[in-house]
Amino acid sequence: MNKKAAIVQAGYSMAAVVQMTGITDHSLRAWERRYAAITPDRTPGGTRKYREFHVVRLRLLSQLVQNGHKIGDLAALPDTQLRRLLGTADCTPAYSHEQILAAFANYNTHVARSRLTYQCHLLGPSQFAETVALPVLKETGDRWSNGTLSIAVEHLTTVTIRSIFELALRSYASREKLRPILVTTPAGELHEIGAMAATIFLCEQGYNAIYLGPNMPAESTAAAAIATHAWAVILGVICLSDADVLRYIHTLKSQLPAQVHLLCGGPGKYSEIQGENSPFRATFDGLLALVEEHAPGMVSA
Repeated sequence: MNKKAAIVQAGYSMAAVVQMTGITDHSLRAWERRYAAITPDRTPGGTRKYREFHVVRLRLLSQLVQNGHKIGDLAALPDTQLRRLLGTADCTPAYSHEQILAAFANYNTHVARSRLTYQCHLLGPSQFAETVALPVLKETGDRWSNGTLSIAVEHLTTVTIRSIFELALRSYASREKLRPILVTTPAGELHEIGAMAATIFLCEQGYNAIYLGPNMPAESTAAAAIATHAWAVILGVICLSDADVLRYIHTLKSQLPAQVHLLCGGPGKYSEIQGENSPFRATFDGLLALVEEHAPGMVSA
């Protein structure tokens, strides 16, 4: 089974999408056939299969229809325009990073979580991670470093965003028929939000990405890769030294099967592990390009 066929087989069924979005199966078919609002994948037998980006679009369309818009007026619009319409239609403002940070600084966890959850729902998990969650966390860390924010607020912000990421990761369809990509952080690296965001990003692209958690010994990472028949391992690195990262990579490579690709992602400060042929990338787009470069090695399990 090739990559495209395997991803299609692993998608959501119509029944699952009905349950997730609240849209009836009759409306789903009408939106597809009459308005071409969405084009689900099809299995060789003709069964509809929906991916995450289909579900995100359907949720946007459903909310806008409930707010009084006509599906015929929405069907041809891109998701970005649907999100803008939704922000206007429900009279709820898009919260700035400063508004979110202010809620955390005042220990108003309910308000902060509500604002973050709204943004995640509006933007979708991967865009939320890249444009809201990670910038908010960086600013929180910067303010803690310069003494204008307490460590308690920094921890509260991290815990709240982590919980939203955990919910997002649990929402993705099972792709057990695809060989997985394992995502973790090296032993000693406790900062996991970037690795979680990378997992979300890969899941939305149709990969079977599994987040193992942070601070993983090389021996355990290699054992997990062997047990799951993973075709790639991605390491998120934030605070470790170049020497520590290189030492971990060397140890892990010595224990991984030769056909398993080892990739790294982080903020871009790792001069010793960067270069034209390096497995390191400092952005999600760069990491995705690296994954896609090796994706021919991804076959059905």
